[in-house]
Formats: sequence, structure tokens, C-alpha cells
Amino acid sequence: MEDISKTGEQVAHESAVCPNVCREPLEERPLSDQMRLDEVTKRARTTAHDFNNALGVILGRVQLALEEAKDPFLTKQLKTVERTVIDIAGKVREFQIFLAGTASSDHKSVTVVKSVEKPSDVI
Repeated sequence: MEDISKTGEQVAHESAVCPNVCREPLEERPLSDQMRLDEVTKRARTTAHDFNNALGVILGRVQLALEEAKDPFLTKQLKTVERTVIDIAGKVREFQIFLAGTASSDHKSVTVVKSVEKPSDVI
């Protein structure tokens, strides 16, 4: 709703200074380059985090299956999947490190002190 208490001179001045921007609702205003970069970075971080979680589930299931596998062919195939998931997880980690330096973050890095020797140690 427009402020009717303004004088004609005030309205004319505001229209000259910010012709359309001041009248657009905030959500319709174009994003600045920095805001756009921050939003893309935030979404990339979220996607990398979710992807990393999915890789962890896949890796855990493959390692549990490896403990139970009796067939040499199946064991070889599971080890191939395990290596691939570990390689991809490394790439995701590199991407997360890159993203950590691109914009402000509410996230903190966590260092895992003790690694798990085998999946059944977690259960």
C-alpha cells in the first residue's frame, strides 16, 4: 500500500532515485552477484553433505556384505564397489573443502579421532 502522506515532491524524488526497485516486493528484486554466489554455495554444500551421507550408507552396506560374502566373484564385485565409493567420497570431500573457502559458513569441520576397523564395530 502506498504512503499517501508524502508530498508530490517526495514521491517525484523517490521515483527518480529508484524508479521500479523501491516498488517491487523484496522477493521479486534481483539478487546481487554475492547473494547469488552465497545461495549457490549453500545449496552445493547441502547437496555435497547429502551425497556424502548416501555414500556412507552404500559403503557400510557393501562392507557388511563383504563380511558375509562366500562367493569369490561376488567378493571381487563388492570390493570394486567399495573402492569406487571410497574414491567418490574423496572427491566429495575435496569439493567440500573448496566450498568451505568460497563463502561464509555456519558449518564447522569435524575431525574423526578414531576410525572404525570394520562395520560390525558400529553395531
